[in-house]
Amino acid sequence: MILCFPHRIAEEADIKPDDMLEITYMNGVVPADRKGNKRSVMEYAGIAKGIWGKTTSTITKTKSLKYSLSRC
Repeated sequence: MILCFPHRIAEEADIKPDDMLEITYMNGVVPADRKGNKRSVMEYAGIAKGIWGKTTSTITKTKSLKYSLSRC
């Protein structure tokens, strides 16, 4: 779900795009707290680059090998 906050409120609360927030409802108030750490989800983009291989054929072989090992 995407929520939009007024720029002034987001700035004062230090809410950045892609921040994960936990939103609840309590006594007519909707508090929004950071969920987990303050790091943006986008900071993790590309973290596993090359883990399966660098070429399409290497990736296919690696996935096939892992699949066959997991079925043992």
